[in-house]
Parts: sequence; C-alpha cells; structure tokens
Amino acid sequence: MKGKNSLEQMKLDLRGRLDEFSQGAQEQKLTSAVLKTERYQIKMQYHMWEKEIVHLQTQTVNECAEAENIHRRTMESKQIDLEIHKADIEVLNKERELLNLKLLLAQAQLTTSQPGEGPSS
Repeated sequence: MKGKNSLEQMKLDLRGRLDEFSQGAQEQKLTSAVLKTERYQIKMQYHMWEKEIVHLQTQTVNECAEAENIHRRTMESKQIDLEIHKADIEVLNKERELLNLKLLLAQAQLTTSQPGEGPSS
C-alpha cells in the first residue's frame, strides 16, 4: 500500500503541477492578448496623430498662402492708392498753374483795357 500511496501522491503532485502550468499558460495567454490589444491601440493612436499632423501642416501651408495673398493684395491696393494720390497732386499742380495763367491773363486784359493807368499791384 505504501507504493500505491506514493504513486497517488506523485499523481496528485503531477496534477497540481499541471494545473499550475495550465494556469500559468492561461495567464500568459491573457497577458499576451492584453499586450496585443494595447499594441494595436498604440498603433492606431500613432496613425491618428500622424494624420492630424499632416492635416495641421496642410492647414498651416494654406493659411500662410492665404496670408501672403492678402498681404500682396493689400500692397497692390496701397500702391494704387499712392498712384492715385500722385495723380491728384499732379492735377492740383496743373489746376494751380492754370489759375496762375488765368490770373496773368486777367491782369494783362485789365492793363490792356486801361492803357493809361499802367499795371496795378
């Protein structure tokens, strides 16, 4: 009977070890599944961040291009305004010159209509 008890004890020990091994394997499978899930989540998060970065870069390029266009149009508008002001100044100078000539003409006509009196000041 002693041999039978020790055989039973060995079977029980073996069964216990197999159960421990099986439980360890199950825990490793569970850990592996959790790690695979986390890895997948991290990959997806990285992919989404990458897409967001590309989107933000594109948006920045578009905003810069838009700002450059606005600046260019503003500068063109200011240049046109400057040219208009220069033309206005030229027109005013010509009008002043015309008024001076009209004044001289009026003075000349006045002196020719009154020949004996001479030029008046």
